Order: sequence, then C-alpha cells, then structure tokens
Amino acid sequence: MRKILYSIISLLFMTLLTGCGNKEVVKCKTKFDESELEYEITLKENKVTDIELELIYDLSNFPQDYINIFNEEDLCLYIKNDLEDYKKAFVNCKQKLKDKKIIINAEIDPKKSTDHVMKERTTAKNIKEDYEKEGYTCTIK
Repeated sequence: MRKILYSIISLLFMTLLTGCGNKEVVKCKTKFDESELEYEITLKENKVTDIELELIYDLSNFPQDYINIFNEEDLCLYIKNDLEDYKKAFVNCKQKLKDKKIIINAEIDPKKSTDHVMKERTTAKNIKEDYEKEGYTCTIK
C-alpha cells in the first residue's frame, strides 16, 4: 500500500513540476486605423512555444465592391511575405469575411522562425513590457 501511495505522490509531483505551473500566456492587443491586432504568446519554462495572432480589418467605411476585392485577395500571403523572420514559421492562416470585417487568424511556429529572440529564453513579463513599449495593451495569464 505504501509503494502505491509513494508512486501516486511521485507521479503527481512530477506532473506539477513539468506541466501546469510552468506555462504562461501573454495576450497583447493594439488598434490602428480601422484595424485591430491581437497576439497570444504561450511560454513554457520561459521559452516561447506557440504564437497565435488575430488581425481584424474593419471595412465598414468601404463600398461593397472594395470589400469583395479585399475578400478575394489572399491577405495571408501578403502578411507572410511581410514578416521576414517568420516566412517559414507562419502557418495555419485563415481568412474570413464577417460583418464587413476581414478576420485573419494564424499561428507562428517559433521553432521554424529565423528570429533568434524566439529561440532564446525569456519571461512573460519581458514580452509584456516589450509589447507595451510598442503601444500594445497586454495581460499575463
């Protein structure tokens, strides 16, 4: 009975050390012109493991013809080509039109990035401070 109890306690301890307590998520948002941009950056053991972004273009001030043209363009490709350090890392990009807004959701795989910062150790607090210097509003979960 003691061996079982020790095994359960050991497994629980290992799970706590390697899993739950070491994961942090930084959410940063900004607005510019008719657009909103939000990043969700996940860190595990002070290393960036995942980045998700959402970009919303509000086209409600544009005529429907322009909205149709924007919607037919592959905006994911434009964004990917604009992010020099993330071309290979920019994955799973989806674009949709909803209520005269084009919504783009994508992931950035830090392992495929050529940006050395994504491969270094950092903290959620440092990321939050860096984005806030750029005008973003950030929270840490």
